[in-house]
Amino acid sequence: MKKLMAMVLAAVLAFTLCSCSVKMTAAENYLIALKKMDAEGMKAAVDAEELLDILNRASDEEREALKKLYAPIQYTVGEQTEEDGARFVSLTLKVPDMARLIELVKKQILVSAETAEKVISDMIDDGTVAKTMMIEKTVSVKMIEKNGEWVIAVADEANDAFMQTIALTETVSFVAGN
Repeated sequence: MKKLMAMVLAAVLAFTLCSCSVKMTAAENYLIALKKMDAEGMKAAVDAEELLDILNRASDEEREALKKLYAPIQYTVGEQTEEDGARFVSLTLKVPDMARLIELVKKQILVSAETAEKVISDMIDDGTVAKTMMIEKTVSVKMIEKNGEWVIAVADEANDAFMQTIALTETVSFVAGN
């Protein structure tokens, strides 16, 4: 009887684990790819073709600095809704304050004559970014269906807060240009 009960419980546990697997949203896939600086992964999660062009402007060293900068991003997925053929997901993001970071790096470049990637790498290594530059923000991300897949509608006004919080275009342009 005990063996039978143990087998039934094992089967229920296995079924529960398998049935709880939920497909990640495009926003989650984008954030995971962003943390790795995986351009193809990011491109697959958005409806913007120009994303690869932005990342291709950066050298390997610059991409490594960007990877270190975006690696500590943390996120929590909140409520998911669907309306008018679009899906929305609420995300609470903990990310480096890119606008503040860029201003500080600009000043440091003037003083040290180092490259932006070197200054950013030093700030990450000494803990400045993790200790003093992280912000937390809750945003809603709008996803649309494109070719049978849900992707982030980058150009949609509904995603302005998300894109500004991530600030990928501005950060890549700054690092690649300095």
